[in-house]
Amino acid sequence: MAKLLNVVIENLKNVKHGEISLVNKGEYLNVIGIYGQNGSGKTTLINAVQLFKLIISNQKLNGVEYLSPNEVATISLEFDDTKGQQYLSYAFSLLLVNGQVNLVGEELRVKAYGNNKRYRSLLTWHKTDDLTLKILGKDANEDVMDYAVASSMNAAAIVSSEYMRNLLARRQGQVKYDELNSTIDNLRRIAFDINIYTDAHAGVTSLGLPLSFIYHTEEMDSAGVILVPNNDAPISKDVYMRIEKSIQQVNQVLPNIVPGLTLDTIVNQQLAADGEHMDYIIQLISVRESIDTKTNTKEIKKIPFRYESVGIIKIVSILPFLIEAYTNTESVVLIDELDSGIYEYLLGELVAIFEQGAFGQLIFTSHNLRVLEMLPQEKIVFSTTDEFNRYTHFEKIRDTNNLRKKYLRDIEFEEGQYYAPTQRAKIIQGFRNTNVKASNLVDDATKDELLKQLGLI
Repeated sequence: MAKLLNVVIENLKNVKHGEISLVNKGEYLNVIGIYGQNGSGKTTLINAVQLFKLIISNQKLNGVEYLSPNEVATISLEFDDTKGQQYLSYAFSLLLVNGQVNLVGEELRVKAYGNNKRYRSLLTWHKTDDLTLKILGKDANEDVMDYAVASSMNAAAIVSSEYMRNLLARRQGQVKYDELNSTIDNLRRIAFDINIYTDAHAGVTSLGLPLSFIYHTEEMDSAGVILVPNNDAPISKDVYMRIEKSIQQVNQVLPNIVPGLTLDTIVNQQLAADGEHMDYIIQLISVRESIDTKTNTKEIKKIPFRYESVGIIKIVSILPFLIEAYTNTESVVLIDELDSGIYEYLLGELVAIFEQGAFGQLIFTSHNLRVLEMLPQEKIVFSTTDEFNRYTHFEKIRDTNNLRKKYLRDIEFEEGQYYAPTQRAKIIQGFRNTNVKASNLVDDATKDELLKQLGLI
């Protein structure tokens, strides 16, 4: 079992400094909801964890839009790694140079269970201003230096590199290297169990269903988000099996969330381009079961799933991840804009169910304040207008207080730093100014005619 304990962000997007803890009074939090004004850093937390997963998974970084030139961004994550019987901390630093993301430092630390224990470094390096490299810590080895110089230029992490695997294999049997090897293995396992759903996935629904999946077999484990095509595009057998597995999971829960709704598939096969294997062409179908109140008979209606509402598509897309977070103690799921397209009451019910019984961890951003009435205050994080202290909790409030009302009241009376003030009069004037600018492009007669048609005069 592994639990995410803490995330610290420095200089990422609009966050100069921000820290979120997932521990309260020694207890791990299974749900965290992040609330705040648009543009106040909620999604930055999701982006930070996403960068961690990409780096440890040795995938290409596409984080250019997250970074500011000449400013080092540092992200630190802390985990309780019960498999390794230790706490584990991993930090990495990124720098944008000539439009390219460079990795300029890593630190991997561990701390044994028990009181008065301190973190000790297993591997630490950073790139200095003069582009030389320093390996820190008495256990560090210069074998890493050449690779670190090269890897820093393409944002490849040393801890997840093939180079490191080969180095550790050569040094097998040496205690410090064996410890480093097992710790890196645990870090990779932790990164695999982190699953993320963002608006980038939701934005491709015109092409197909972005369906999350968790796929376990004797040979391999895999997880992620896969696009189920809307058209007749062929997919491989492996992709087809992942889709079918996800649909089986979804159908166990979906009818209880959207009564009467399940998923089905229409599947055809064709010879693959290699002439040896078979490809699959799959169409996703919505199956709705209802009772005709006049005849008291069961009716079943089927339509292509792509014609379902945005809310239904969102629910189906994220359900496999939610199932994993609810049932798997090692799963950490992050969902951006959880409330998007989901009915307010249903959203509250889902969050309450997770708060009461999830074995894994669910971290989400949202704008819908219904959740503030469903979660205890320690499981709510508010983003602030202070870029040097982006995330905060409310101070202890009485159980009789309504967190939603208090939050809105504090915004209205400008208590705390939860909302950068906006003025209705200025917003109205801004709308009117756009009309003035447009009116200057036409003569008075044409302008009057346009305003009449719009009902403005």
